[in-house]
Amino acid sequence: MSIDTLSEVKLRLGISTTADDALLTRLQSSAESWLEVYCNRSFAAGPFTEYHDGGSSFVHLRNYPVAEVTSVKVDPQRIFGPGTQLPLSAYSVHRKRGVVQSTQGRFVPPPRSHGLVSDDPILWDRALGTVEVIYTTVHSQAPAAVQQAYTLLIGYWYQWIKTMLDANYRRLETQRFGDTSTSWSNFYLDRAGIPPGVVDLLKPFREPSL
Repeated sequence: MSIDTLSEVKLRLGISTTADDALLTRLQSSAESWLEVYCNRSFAAGPFTEYHDGGSSFVHLRNYPVAEVTSVKVDPQRIFGPGTQLPLSAYSVHRKRGVVQSTQGRFVPPPRSHGLVSDDPILWDRALGTVEVIYTTVHSQAPAAVQQAYTLLIGYWYQWIKTMLDANYRRLETQRFGDTSTSWSNFYLDRAGIPPGVVDLLKPFREPSL
């Protein structure tokens, strides 16, 4: 599921023709990728497969709310064969926030240790990437603020492309041919290429990178 449909994007931008549908579709893909990286989460429905460290009794999924957890596997060897799948009784799912909680303590228990010397040769990395979770999220529309940020971003890039095409990709402000004068609004992308307001709209939906 895309963040919004092409028809809705065009309606918000006031575009009524189909001449630039291919361009707008490309910009949709780029904007969706940018939003996913910036927010550190996807607003699509999935399915998703993620790998997390097992040294805690909690796994925080990137995407939520969760519709269904298909499987949770724990394997210090990171092969994740059929025998590594946990029974449903071994964990609970906090769907609203996308948290999988072990009911039996840490997903990967700490290694045996005698005094200051551990007898486990993989003490430091035994829990890294040892939990595999396959799940889907609730299939619904992205929040209205996310849709608005998505449309603003697409419109900003679209305006830049159309302006630069009209100016033949030259940084022109005014061009005169005889008695005819053409003026541009001196519209050029800033360094980040992100319009004002997009970041503010997305702040409540951005997840920290841990």
